[in-house]
Amino acid sequence: MSDNLEKFVRKNRDQFDTEYPRDKVWANIHREVKAQNTGRRITWYRYAAAALILVSLGAGIGLTIGNKQNNSQIMVQQQIEDSEKKYTQLVNNKLNELSAYDFDQKLLTDIELLDQIHMELKEELIKNSGANSKVVIQAMMQNYQAKLTALERILTKVKTNNLETQSKESSTIY
Repeated sequence: MSDNLEKFVRKNRDQFDTEYPRDKVWANIHREVKAQNTGRRITWYRYAAAALILVSLGAGIGLTIGNKQNNSQIMVQQQIEDSEKKYTQLVNNKLNELSAYDFDQKLLTDIELLDQIHMELKEELIKNSGANSKVVIQAMMQNYQAKLTALERILTKVKTNNLETQSKESSTIY
C-alpha cells in the first residue's frame, strides 16, 4: 500500500508544489530556528566564560602563592646572610685574637674541617632549596657555633700555655 501511495505522490508531484505556505508560517519557522541557534550560542558562551573565569582564578592564585614563596625565600635568604655576617665577624674576631699568640697551626685543622663542611652545606642549600632547607640552615648555624666553640677552646688553651711560658721565663730570669 505504501508503494501505491509513493507512486501516486511521485506521479502527481507537480500538483502538490502549487501550494506555498504563507509568509507568516516562514517567519515563525525562522524565529524558532533562530531561537534554537541563539540558545546554543549562549550555552557555548557560558561554557567559554566559565572556563575563562576558572583559568583566570587559577592563574591569580598561582601567582599569589608564587609571590608569597618568593617573598619567604627572600626573607630566609636575608636571614641567612645576616647570620653569616654575624658569625663570620665573630669567627674573624677570634682568629684575629688568636693570631696575636704563637701557637701550633695544627690546632686549626678542626676549623678547616668545619669550613669544608660549611661549604658543602651551602652547596646543598643552593641545590635543594625545598623541604630540607630548614634542616640545612640549622646545620649551617650549628657549624658556626661549633667553629666558635672550637676557636674559644683553642684560644683558652693558647692563652693558658702562653701564661705558663711567661711564668716560667719570668721565674728563670730571677
